[in-house]
Amino acid sequence: MRLRFYFFALLLGLQPTSLQSQTTWRLEFMPGLGVAVPSQLTIHQEGFSDLHFWTDWKTESLKFPIYYSYRLSRYENGRGWEAEMNHLKLYAHNLPSEVGAFSITHGFNQLWVNRGWQRRHFTLKTGGGIVIAHPENTVRGKQLDQRKGIGETGYYIAGPTADVGMQRLFDLGKHWFVSVEVKMSAAYVIVPIADGSANMPLLAFHFQVGPGFRLQAKR
Repeated sequence: MRLRFYFFALLLGLQPTSLQSQTTWRLEFMPGLGVAVPSQLTIHQEGFSDLHFWTDWKTESLKFPIYYSYRLSRYENGRGWEAEMNHLKLYAHNLPSEVGAFSITHGFNQLWVNRGWQRRHFTLKTGGGIVIAHPENTVRGKQLDQRKGIGETGYYIAGPTADVGMQRLFDLGKHWFVSVEVKMSAAYVIVPIADGSANMPLLAFHFQVGPGFRLQAKR
């Protein structure tokens, strides 16, 4: 019976070691590309009528500071949890005359907690979290003060975010590997402007490639 079990496990593309309970810790750094879909930006400023307009977003993923994610994960028996920080930059274009500049360039930072499921060669995942944003903008000649926010650093908790993705690992040895991942994220944020606020949804697509390190323990 035991030989039959191993035989059918191999037919399913599994390794015999998967019959034991195995915990895997992974640490990954993944640069790549982020592409943001055009979205509607709404600006509220005291003493003025609201502005509603569609804008294109440039991410300039390959310009310093580059686009990246880093992630810590723990998997056991094909299921796992991940903590990920994704750094995306946003530059708004097609702005109305009232808006001199609008960007979130020190980070549209998405903090996700993901649940993952390993399926043969791939890992499917989905999760949610919050956006920590660093907006820079000038509206009707008034520039946002960069000395406010969390600890007077210019960062703000801006709103919720969610992601869904698929990943594949390519082994480079016992502990090292290269990760390739594609994902989609959706967020809705409210960031400050001088004497007001701006709110917007954001849908983005991500392509990430980078190195990772893992430790495995059998029980």
